[in-house]
Amino acid sequence: MHGEAARLPVLGHDGRLVLVGLVAGPAPADFGTTLMSLFQRSPSFSVFSLDNVPVAERDRVRAEQFAATARGDPHAVVHQVLPLEKAAEAHRRMDDGTVFGRIVLTPN
Repeated sequence: MHGEAARLPVLGHDGRLVLVGLVAGPAPADFGTTLMSLFQRSPSFSVFSLDNVPVAERDRVRAEQFAATARGDPHAVVHQVLPLEKAAEAHRRMDDGTVFGRIVLTPN
């Protein structure tokens, strides 16, 4: 097993592998077989390509994002701040799907 197929077994239950573009090349011929062999773990596989976005639009958005970054505009969405000893609780909350954004853990 190589490439993307080699990454599938390391996914946890309901894990998702997302490929952006095909920098690593196309998936190997046995990719579907590997994916199906993990069927009971409910993995998912998604691909994303910018080929369907007009180049001028992509370049405009990229320029806006770089300009916003230079201004310090982008920021992370923080759902909650918890002390480090509540890391297990933070993981449970993330897993239950009710968290929007990130949970930040702070050292004591």
